Amino acid sequence: ASVFARSDSLDPDRDTSNDRITTTIGGVSYRLYKGNYIVAAYEKTHDKTKAEDDKKGQVVLQVSF
Repeated sequence: ASVFARSDSLDPDRDTSNDRITTTIGGVSYRLYKGNYIVAAYEKTHDKTKAEDDKKGQVVLQVSF
């Protein structure tokens, strides 16, 4: 099993305060067989211009043949 994480930060307009967008991603992947993996990930985007954070999770099956 492998663990991964990523964090991105974007300031779309440097002349405007409080408009930063921050995205954080984390998850795990598990090798099932050769090039086949199952991946579970969670992503959260915090946009200071919006009232609530955008949150999503996903499970992906990667199949190689």
